[in-house]
Amino acid sequence: MTSGSQETVSWNPYPRPYGTYLSAYRQDQDTNAGTTYQPHNELFSGCWEMTSGHFDMSPRNYRFVANWLDAIASARLPEKPGDPLKTIALKDGWLMNSKIPATGDLPRDYPMPAPYLEYKGHRNEALWFPNETLARNQFDLGISEPRKKIEMFTFLDPTNQPISLAMSLMAPMTNPSALLHDDGLFTLTTHRLTTPPEICTVSEKDRKAHPEIPLTYTNTAFAGLTNLPVSNIPLQFIAHGGVFDAVKSEQFQDERGVTETRLTLRLKRHRIAPGDGFNMSFVRVFHEGDKDFAAAGRTCQISLVPADAPVLKGAKSQTIDFPPVADASAKSAKVELHAKSSAGLPVDYFVLKGPGIIRDGAFIPMEVPAGATTPIEVTVGAYQVGSFKEKDGVKPSATVYQTFRLIP
Repeated sequence: MTSGSQETVSWNPYPRPYGTYLSAYRQDQDTNAGTTYQPHNELFSGCWEMTSGHFDMSPRNYRFVANWLDAIASARLPEKPGDPLKTIALKDGWLMNSKIPATGDLPRDYPMPAPYLEYKGHRNEALWFPNETLARNQFDLGISEPRKKIEMFTFLDPTNQPISLAMSLMAPMTNPSALLHDDGLFTLTTHRLTTPPEICTVSEKDRKAHPEIPLTYTNTAFAGLTNLPVSNIPLQFIAHGGVFDAVKSEQFQDERGVTETRLTLRLKRHRIAPGDGFNMSFVRVFHEGDKDFAAAGRTCQISLVPADAPVLKGAKSQTIDFPPVADASAKSAKVELHAKSSAGLPVDYFVLKGPGIIRDGAFIPMEVPAGATTPIEVTVGAYQVGSFKEKDGVKPSATVYQTFRLIP
């Protein structure tokens, strides 16, 4: 499964395909009976996400993945418990052309979604779906979104300047520590673009022709356009990598009269291993559109500093005391955790292994396998992110783990 991007051709006056050019089954033949698989080939489905790239998963993508997996699991489950899993053949699925014109207007001979053996297009230019519903939903999305208004935004850097998209479709935050407050809160502010930006359109051909240029970019995606539409749709937030929690989201009008969003995030996680310090987080800010605007999003790449960086120079170290956790019934409402920081700062937890989540400082068993008869091992990590004060600062702690068992 993969996601596709329309961004670089959204405003092109010519109907060019957009998104991911993947076949449902690499090197598939139009004469294939769809009953056997060839070695070294993969089966692809696709989920369209406007203005997206790597690390850009949003709830629309997650819903697609969940529905896709549900369809696969339902098709494979046997009629009786203990019987072998059913086999899914290529011919059991649906195909959809992976090439959808950027305007959303389809040529007369465009192959429509259809069962594998009835598909009228070339199978090596199509995506495979386990059922009709998923195929038609993605097709409808692919032709409806390009017909709507498409807006773009980036983020403000610590000097209140918009981060350029010329070198990357992501917005890499420069000097992110400058946005990190003493209390461990991080402020991220959006900047909706009202004029066409230069946008990265890197290609392997460009790289080979001009190896002296690390990345190439162009603004031909906005040919003839002098302004971009902006909406008032509230923006949402996801942090891939788990470094941040959203504390507050505020909408406000900037000096241009454009509705922007100021996110207050709480730093909550540093890298699990090796050593101390913070890792990279990809903060996805997005909306899923409305009847006038297509879905839009942007990912901000935030690389926070290791524990020995200048921002924490002179800060004292801390340790975590995490007492052993007793085994508990799998039916327990919660399992209490009692880790403490030597600096007296609040401790956070995460589940490394086991069926459950952390809520309000406790482990909550969830989705314990039905019919389980043997104990289930759970491993929880405890850590503290530090305090970023110039005076009396505290470095991030090392992560301490405890393992216990859920007893069915």
